[in-house]
Parts: sequence; C-alpha cells; structure tokens
Amino acid sequence: MDIIDKYIYAIGKKLPYDSRDEIKRELKSLLLDEIDSSCGENPSINDVEKIIYEFGSPKQVAKRYKNDDAIISSIYTNLFFMISKIIIGSLTIAFSTIFIINIISNWLTAAVVLENIIDLFLNIFNSSLAAIGFLTVIFILITKFSNEQFLDLEEDWSVDELEDIKLSPDKVSKVETIVDIFFTVLFLSILNIAPGVISVAERGFEASGLKLGHNINTSIFTTFLIFISIVWILEIIINIVKLLTGNTKKLKMYEILVELFNFIILLFMSTSQSLYLNYTSLLGFRAIFMLVTIIIVFELVANIYTYVKYYVLDVKA
Repeated sequence: MDIIDKYIYAIGKKLPYDSRDEIKRELKSLLLDEIDSSCGENPSINDVEKIIYEFGSPKQVAKRYKNDDAIISSIYTNLFFMISKIIIGSLTIAFSTIFIINIISNWLTAAVVLENIIDLFLNIFNSSLAAIGFLTVIFILITKFSNEQFLDLEEDWSVDELEDIKLSPDKVSKVETIVDIFFTVLFLSILNIAPGVISVAERGFEASGLKLGHNINTSIFTTFLIFISIVWILEIIINIVKLLTGNTKKLKMYEILVELFNFIILLFMSTSQSLYLNYTSLLGFRAIFMLVTIIIVFELVANIYTYVKYYVLDVKA
C-alpha cells in the first residue's frame, strides 16, 4: 500500500544516511508482518492506518536507531562527503574547460600556458577550500537547528499527515520533451550550417533602431560553437532516452553534468572579452548569454535538488 511506503519514507528522513536503506527494509518487513498477523491477507485501509499509528510516529521510530552527538549529524555525514566530491569535481571541470577554451581561442605561448596551468591548480584548490568551508558551516547549522524539523510528524501525529508526502519525481512530459528536441536540433543545425547568422541577427537589431554596445567576433564564436554543439547533442540524447525510459537516477545525473558543462561554457562566453568587438556596453548578445546563464543556474539547482531529494535522501525501502 502507498501509505506504508510514505510512512517508511517519513521515518527514513530522520535516519542516518549510510544505514538508512537497511533500516527501512527491516522496518517495512516488521510492519508488513504485523499487518499480516493482525489483519490477515486482505487488510482494510483503516486496519493498516491503525497499526501504523500504533507502530509509532516517524520521530519515535527513528530515535530507536540513531545516537547523534557529532557537530555534523551522522544522518548527513555521507551526504556531506558526496556533495564535497561533486563540488571538487565540478570546479575541476569548470576551471579546466575555461583553461582549454582560453588556450584554443588565444594561442598562448609555452610560458603563458605554464603560468595558466599553475593558476588552474591554484584556482581549483582555493575555490574548493572556500566552497567546502561554506558547505561545512551549512551542515553544522542544519545539524543544530533542522535535524528534526523536516517532515517532523509530532508525537500527537495523525496517519492522515502521510497523504501529502510525494514519493517520486514528476513524470516526463512527452510533448514538452519532443518540442525541446525539435528546437534544439533546429538551432544546432542553423548555427553549424551558418554561424554568421549571429551577425545577421545583430544587423536586424540595429535596423530596428536599437544601438548595440558590441558585436560578436564570429571567428571566436565558432570555437565556442564546438563546445555548444557537444552539449546540445548530449541534451538531445538525454531527452530521447528520457522519452523511452522516463526519469532515472543515472539519467538525472547525466542531465546535471551536461547542464553544468552548459553553464560553464555560457559563463565563459559572458565574461570572455575576446568574443566581443567594439565593446561599449552590455547591450547585445552578451546580455542574452548572461540571461541564459542565470536561467541555467536555476535549472541546475532544481535538478540537483530533485536528484538529492528522490535519488539520494528518499530511496524507497
């Protein structure tokens, strides 16, 4: 029954991450045995709700399995290290990509390349150190103030409170995914066949009376286009697989990695001075790149949240 999964889920939110799956399986087995011995093979929903209530609130049940005195709760320890690894890996990919694009677009000398390699490692180390320090503070605060607040079904709890719990992410919208594939293929084809369309668009803006603050350097843009094409092809593949299989843990992780790569490219395009000619203001494609970068950040955060919520923290028993 769905109500049993929701009850086990609510208990799992308060269990240590590393032993959560094992404990949830044990609890579900105990609960099903209790229902079977008390109500027989075909229990009514009322019978099940009564036994769940007698089993105890999620808070009460979880307390039997944990003992937390650490600065960062054992509930969050593995998650903390997992996110730390993701941060270090993401920053490594980000700075390495910027380093590669910088070499390709500027044809640096050997001495400058060596200097950039040193800067690459320093940037990764300093950024990782700062990010993990910030992450540590967040997890300490979560342990101190929020350990029992999320899904905190109190001692006078009601089984009805379990109804609002969501056990899985939303289903894939086939129409939305097909439209996304269509327009990605369309823009990918146009940009690769005629990258000069960027300049045509700029002339169209200027013909409307809008004075641009810069123009795109098409020769540099074609370098970025290589990386953009790779990302868009990967997005098309992910969307096709999503249509065939729906959302899965691996697919969501690949989607996050591709979006991260997309964010890195757009961030560098937004900040690269060599990409813009006759620069006097932000008005032009640079403003568009920056807007898209901000949108991707929100999408990236939403996807990371969904991944952690449904595939890391909320694994079913």
